[in-house]
Parts: sequence; structure tokens; C-alpha cells
Amino acid sequence: MTLITPNREIIRRICILNGGSICYISYSTENNFIEVLTDIKTSNLSNFEKELKEWTGINYKVYSTKNSTKETSEHIQEKILPIN
Repeated sequence: MTLITPNREIIRRICILNGGSICYISYSTENNFIEVLTDIKTSNLSNFEKELKEWTGINYKVYSTKNSTKETSEHIQEKILPIN
């Protein structure tokens, strides 16, 4: 699969609309999805993931910072919220 570069601004805005204040993304050529780590409530994660797919047409796997494992957080590549 070729490298898919998501539109960070769309992800950032959808994250904020779903109550997130922290958001990290990770994408690579090995996966056919983009991983997102955020502080959105666990009950809202599936809605957040669905909105991301609908807006961008890209597959996502969404994780909560509250329930993430060390493996999940180690390979996150880019912080997009909060904005530096």
C-alpha cells in the first residue's frame, strides 16, 4: 500500500467536536489504516472513528489515552492536538 497522508486539520477539528483535547496520529506503509490516540471518552470513540472515515474516506483505528497500552503509544508519530 502506498503511504496515505491524512488531512491533519480534518482530524483535529473532528477530535475537538467530539470532546478531545489531545490527539496523536500514526500512519505507515505497512497498514491500510491510520491509528489515532486521543482523550475522547471511550463511549464516543466509535462515533469519532465513524466520522473520520466518512469525512476522509480513510480507514482508522482509534484508541483512548486512558486505555492505551505502551505498545500503542510508542509508535505514535505526530502530535496534532494541542497545537504547539
